[in-house]
Amino acid sequence: MTSPRYSTAIPTAALTLSALGLLPFIGLMLAPLWGLEPFGRPPLVVLALYAAINLSFMGAIHWGLAMGEFGGRRDASWSYMASICPALVGWFALAFFPQAFALRLMAAAFVVLLAYDAGSVRRGFAPAWYAHLRWPVTLVVVPCLIFASILT
Repeated sequence: MTSPRYSTAIPTAALTLSALGLLPFIGLMLAPLWGLEPFGRPPLVVLALYAAINLSFMGAIHWGLAMGEFGGRRDASWSYMASICPALVGWFALAFFPQAFALRLMAAAFVVLLAYDAGSVRRGFAPAWYAHLRWPVTLVVVPCLIFASILT
């Protein structure tokens, strides 16, 4: 039996929740085309907030992975530092840039985080299946953010 660390089979819960997590990206990107404002809020503002929260969550995964190494098998300093960068990028983008640029900056952050995630898998710091999950998620999220930035 293959160890979960080396298995490329994505756990059903992770796959299902990730797929469901993509629905707001898609729906909020398309909402302006249909003239929808969820809860009376501009959909692209809500999308930008959702993207920043997702960046924060996805970065925090590396904090959790580093904590899993509490037995001292490696120095996890880079993982801890890398775990907070996506949240900082999301916050910085929303706080200091116009919405269109903020969406593009967060799209770029998702790509950079994908590269870091893939490297973490290659180095054995994340389970092998994680890269198989991250690629399709990024391939949906980034075009949604870029398209939304054009609509802004």
